[in-house]
Parts: sequence; C-alpha cells; structure tokens
Amino acid sequence: MDHAKSAEPADNVVVAIIDFFQDRAAFTMWSRLFNPEQPSYNHPGPNTAGPLYFAALKGLNVTARNLLDKGADVNTQGGLYGSALQAASSGGHKGVVQMLLAKGADVNAQGGEYGSAQYVASLEATRRLSSAC
Repeated sequence: MDHAKSAEPADNVVVAIIDFFQDRAAFTMWSRLFNPEQPSYNHPGPNTAGPLYFAALKGLNVTARNLLDKGADVNTQGGLYGSALQAASSGGHKGVVQMLLAKGADVNAQGGEYGSAQYVASLEATRRLSSAC
C-alpha cells in the first residue's frame, strides 16, 4: 500500500489497483493475509473494511476518487477506524477527507476504535503538534 501511494500518479497503476480491489476473491485473500492497519501482525484475522476504506487509510486520492465514481458507498462501516472518513482523518489525508465529505460522508457517524471522525482528526492533530515540538 505504501508503494501504491508513490506510484498512484501513473494511470496504469490506478487501473491495476481498482481492478485488484474489484476482484472480490483477490481482495478477500489479500485482506486475510495482510492488513495495512496492522502490518506487523503475522495473522491479522478477518478483514471488515472495503477497498474505499484502505484507499482512504493510505491517502490514495486518485484511487478513492475512482472507487467513489464507480459507486463505492462513502459511509460503509468497517475497519479499525470504523469508516473511510475516520481512516483518512487518522492519517491526515486532507484531500481524501475533503473528497469523502463532498460525496456525503457522515462526519457524525459513530463506530470504530475511536468513535468518530472528529475525534480521530483531533487525535491526529495533537500527535502532529507533539512531534513538531
């Protein structure tokens, strides 16, 4: 996922990512073997998040836009953070956050480890301020 971020500007990479995410069998197998939220775990367990969530988590702007254009539900629940909006907020991915909000993401949705997107965003802001000091 980290390499996808740097390669995302290439159109063929975005097409490959979208094709992979839309191949349900491949995505399910990948998410059982690897969880970007917990990459150090040898056995991450079953995945509860979908492609838009992982694109948001890693700040894949073009991929997230394409998934939304293809009908991904902006408010689907799942993953450690609970929603794509919370996942994007956790990483400080402003472009993805703005895109999700423009597509109708519910800023007040509750769920995930931290409860709400507002709480996750405030935690991330606090972390960034602490590391800058």
